[in-house]
Amino acid sequence: MTTRLEEFLPVPSTTIGLGRCPVTVAEYRPFVEAGGYDAESLWSEEGWRWRRARSVVAPGRWEAQRTHPQRPVVRVSWWEAEAYGRWCSESTGRQIRLPFEAEWFLAAGGVADAYPWGRQPVPTPDHANFSRHLGAPCSVGRYPRGRGPHGHLDLAGNVWEWCNDELSRDSDDQAMRPWRGASWARPPENLRAGVRHEARAACRGDYLGFRVGVVLEYRAQ
Repeated sequence: MTTRLEEFLPVPSTTIGLGRCPVTVAEYRPFVEAGGYDAESLWSEEGWRWRRARSVVAPGRWEAQRTHPQRPVVRVSWWEAEAYGRWCSESTGRQIRLPFEAEWFLAAGGVADAYPWGRQPVPTPDHANFSRHLGAPCSVGRYPRGRGPHGHLDLAGNVWEWCNDELSRDSDDQAMRPWRGASWARPPENLRAGVRHEARAACRGDYLGFRVGVVLEYRAQ
């Protein structure tokens, strides 16, 4: 695991330290190269079936992603993000996982109609990567003006982020999981903290990544 534990920032009223930024290609690459996709113990039963059925061995378009190591890793399913968290847990001896929606929301300020930096100013290209201004995800941490109240970056724009909750099962008995934060392709109104999307756990796209958190040994105040 290349993410340093000091990069996990406490979120008040929770027991999680959430990653300062989404997981990057450089941080995800050791998981791929260490055989994470072949280690059944890191995967849920449902995720392992999905990986085996599709012969998945890396994120989508992985070779192209590797040329941009500081961008968020994208084209990962919820199950890949879950397996990465388990691999990080084994690497550190700490419990590392995707955040639940409530934890992510508090990190983003906890106000549904506000942005992570507050109700004003409205989003500009100095706050986030959105509305296709750059045409793709960009390196994490590029927008300090978009910082959340507890120091987290990229909570608005760049990539949607998987959260841990299972919302429901669809007609094919597929788990529906939430996304938060909007992406480089979404309009400014989607950057508000209360905006959410949901999709099957198998969904992958160049607009979708994740960040992880570490479970703390105390409750942040």
